[in-house]
Amino acid sequence: MQTEPMVNEIIPEEPMPATLAYEPETAKANDETGSNSSLLDIPRADEILEIVLPPPQEPETEEVYYCEDWYESELYKYAYYEHYSKLVKKKLITVEKVPKPDLPKEQEGMNPEQRYQANLNPEGREILSYMECDYGQAALRHKSAAYTSTEMLHDLYTRAKTTIEVLVANMVRPDICNHILFAHYQDTTKKNVIKLLLRVKRLYDARNEAVNILQLVTEVETIIEPKSNLWKIIQDNSRTPLPECNKELLKKAMKILSNCLTRITIFQQEHRLFKDEFKFNDKVYREYIRDLGMIIGGFLKLKHEPNPAL
Repeated sequence: MQTEPMVNEIIPEEPMPATLAYEPETAKANDETGSNSSLLDIPRADEILEIVLPPPQEPETEEVYYCEDWYESELYKYAYYEHYSKLVKKKLITVEKVPKPDLPKEQEGMNPEQRYQANLNPEGREILSYMECDYGQAALRHKSAAYTSTEMLHDLYTRAKTTIEVLVANMVRPDICNHILFAHYQDTTKKNVIKLLLRVKRLYDARNEAVNILQLVTEVETIIEPKSNLWKIIQDNSRTPLPECNKELLKKAMKILSNCLTRITIFQQEHRLFKDEFKFNDKVYREYIRDLGMIIGGFLKLKHEPNPAL
């Protein structure tokens, strides 16, 4: 038996090198790409295509600033200035402790009506008065020839939009933002003009009532100041009877709270242009008044005094 290899027998030490591989017959032209290269070649692009993409569309954002708190509104500045003398007369504040707020320089020398208009429309834009809205709305409903012309409709439409912008800027965020409202009534039709005039009237009504409410709010804020006489009285935890002067002060405070709470509640129900709760100085004001009433009521109970409901 042969145990050693023959002299002329070649035993390969390593496998066949890869260089001996042959190009397969499948290296044909690709009908889809048009390439004639071998499948073993590194693929190369025939041309560099420049893809032009459209510019990114930025989301539509409204740049109009809406006030969220009546304390920060321009209307509150007017209401506080106009009510300051009454606060002093009612002895709710003293000039020494609470100086009179400064009047804007452009309003110096103005009468109350002029200050009212300057606060509402400081830029002097072309707006409609309440009477103009009322008359224009009635004329359009009765198909007055003078008001149904294209020029008159366009004038009323433009000024109604401007008036809405001015009134909203003077108060707080409404139920419908301006750009949404105007997009809904974008056609200058008689029906749309009537709708915008109606909203202007409702905004005017809301502003007039808001002035009265903010003046009541200033009285509430005055009587509940940390160092006010009201808090000095409430800090008495003894069961000794209250002096008559203190009883009168507490009765007066409860009346102010009750009047303010009632007016705000009616405002929320009648003027649905503002869906959010009435906020003042970061406080939901109706809840705030109720909490104050509970504190005073608990004190009166301690003193065995009648507790008038808010």
